[in-house]
This record gives sequence, structure tokens and C-alpha cells, in this order.
Amino acid sequence: MTVTLPDLKAAVGQFFFPSETQQSQLHFTSILAEPADNAETIRHVLDILHEKHGIGKHISHLVVAGDAKTYEYLLEAKRVYGEDLNWLLPYLGKWHLLKNIQAPLMKIYLDAGLRQLLSVLHKGATHVAVASASGFRKTHIFLMQSWEAMYREQMAMFCSQNVNSNGDANLTWKNLYSCVVEKIRSEGSNIFTNLSSERNALSPLYLHSCSHYVTLFLAMRLRQFDLRNISVRNLTPIFHAMDRPTYLKLVPFHMAAMKQYPPDILEYFQKGAFSVSVTGRNGCCFAFDEAHEMLINKEVKMSMTTTGIGSLSRLVHYLPYRAQLMKTFKSEVTMSKDRMDENDSDSSFKLTEDNVKLYIDKLKNESNFFRAITTPDSVCHIFTGEVATTAVSNDLKIFYEKGEEDLNAFISCVVLNTSGQKPPKR
Repeated sequence: MTVTLPDLKAAVGQFFFPSETQQSQLHFTSILAEPADNAETIRHVLDILHEKHGIGKHISHLVVAGDAKTYEYLLEAKRVYGEDLNWLLPYLGKWHLLKNIQAPLMKIYLDAGLRQLLSVLHKGATHVAVASASGFRKTHIFLMQSWEAMYREQMAMFCSQNVNSNGDANLTWKNLYSCVVEKIRSEGSNIFTNLSSERNALSPLYLHSCSHYVTLFLAMRLRQFDLRNISVRNLTPIFHAMDRPTYLKLVPFHMAAMKQYPPDILEYFQKGAFSVSVTGRNGCCFAFDEAHEMLINKEVKMSMTTTGIGSLSRLVHYLPYRAQLMKTFKSEVTMSKDRMDENDSDSSFKLTEDNVKLYIDKLKNESNFFRAITTPDSVCHIFTGEVATTAVSNDLKIFYEKGEEDLNAFISCVVLNTSGQKPPKR
């Protein structure tokens, strides 16, 4: 029996949407005509935040988010100024983390079959941009949709062997979830490993590696703090395995620092305050740094009519008000905005589902991704069937394990500064 599963958005909405999503308040604090990613600029920014937010008078702590470079400067500022910055809680932006994990994922799996899958919908310059992970949005969409296509087909395979659907080939994710839980209780958590044991060994590797990317994205959209934490933790070994020096060291320090956050801040994060809700709609929240890029930066840039140092020095005084005025004017003159957003959302969901189905058809008709192969322990190209060399197969199978070992060594040696531990190998 061929089993058809609905798109994953149905599962997300069914299991994870909160009863109510509190809308965030967004404000411009200040715009500076100074060099970015500069220690003096960061110190100036902290002085402004301290004054305008009334640190010590109205609030006791302030979470300040940024990309990797900004986060490094914030940590250095806390080290240099000590107790004077006890109020500062640096936060590593997760949108930039997603952006920086794309290149390792594409590098690992591109020549194992993702290139052919990519060619289904992308040609020319777009194909090059996604293959090199130089365009965040297009690469992100491809990773999400290709993973969903493989995951849905794996689950459909599981259903065809284990689910009694009483002749109904169309199942709901709720029924599937109940079946999986029952199966795990009776046979253990290796049921999916056994399912893939006679097929291309690449399928569980890609699904495992990319699943952490997917769950981190969903955690931000759904304000699931625990899911966010475990996803970040599970992505970090990939940074270590692929020797990405910036994030392999910053993520462990960030996770350790969050353990020291005040209990009331962690309580707010647990309720979803680690992400931003612009509209108040369920499932549409953004990471701190993502919201900054897509809202404040965008609005400011669209409000600029001139360039140059002289113009910028004058603009910084009134640019936030011009940006807010333009935003208000746009919302006033736009008719039936909520209805337009709803129509756009429905259209986007349909386009996503159409793309996923195209990837599924490509996998079903042209690949050996879900077919039994004669050498189940080997890693082979999912479309050409070319078997990888022993060295390449071993690297693909153990790279995550090696990254895990390197991460544990880094935490012991560098983060915890435990004596007698060997430093991680580069």
C-alpha cells in the first residue's frame, strides 16, 4: 500500500502552536554614524543602552543580541570592564548561526546527490548561489524543502510497513505520532535505523544532520525554548567537524553563559521571549538578530534618500522617526492588509507543498534513495549509484561522531578549564 502524508505544516500546527502568541514591541533606540564591529562602537552602544533603558533604576539586566563578531566584542567588554557590566547579558544571534551552518551542510552532501535534487527547481546563477550557500534565503528554502521531502517519504515507508490504516492511504500526523510512540515502546528507538539498514546509507546521515537545522528554525518560529537549546547543542558538532573556528568556540561559551542568566530572564525565555513576534500570529516569530535585519535595518535603509558621511551625520537624529512615519503611512493606505497577508500565506504554503512534491517525485523516479541496494553498508550517490571510496564513506559516517568528541574536549579544556584534559585536535 502506498501511504500519503500531509505537509509538515499540518503537524506543526497540530502539535506545537501555542494557544496565544504575545506580540512584541519594537522600538528604535539610536542610530550611529560609526564603524560597525568595532570595540569603541560597542562600548558607545552599551553606554547608550545603559542610559536609555535606565539600568539599575528601571531594570537590572539587559539582553543584547548580535552576530558572531558583535558577540565577541560584547564578551570582551564584559571581561575588560568586569562588574561595571554585570547588567549586560550577551546573546548569540541564532539567525546568523543558521546562516553559517548552511555552507558545511551543502559541502558535505552536495556531491552525494543534493546537486541533482537542486537542479529540479534552480538553474543558472540561482543554482550556483544555493550550491555555494552564498544566498541565505534560497539555500534555506532548499534545505527545508529537500529535508521535508526525504523525511515524509521515510515516514510513508514506515507507515506502509507498520501502520494499519484500514485501507485509508491518507494518514494524519497525529495517527502517525501515536503509532511511532507505540512502536518505540515495543521495539526500541532503533526502528528507523532498521528501516534504513537495507537502503542507501546516505539517507539517515542527511536526515540526521539537517534535522537539527530544521528544528532550530522551527524552535524560533514556534518559541520553543527547550527545542532551541537542544538544536543548538546538536548543530555544534558539525561546526567542530568542519573546522569552523568562530562558531565552534562561541556556541559552547554562549550555552555556558546562558546557564548563568538570572532565573527571571530564563523564565521569560522559557515562555518564548527569546524570539520576536511582529504580528502576533502563531508560528511567525523571529530570532532577535533576524528581526533586527528584516525590520530595523530594512526600514532605516528604505528611509534614506541620500548617502555620504555628512548626510548620515545629520540623518541619524531624525531617521528613526522618518522610518516609523513611513511604516505608519504604509499601513494606513494599504487596504485589507490582514486579508492580503492571509492570501499571501495560503499562496506560500501551496508553493512550498508543490516544490516538496517535485522533490519527492525526483527521489521516487530517478534515485535509489528509498530502494534496497546490494551494498547497504556503503555510501553511494543517490542518483548515479556510484559507490564512494572507503575513506569517503568512513568520513561521512563518523564526521558527526568526531565533531562530538572535539566538542567535548573543547568544553573540558577551554570552557571548563579542566586540568589534565587533552586539547581538541585541529
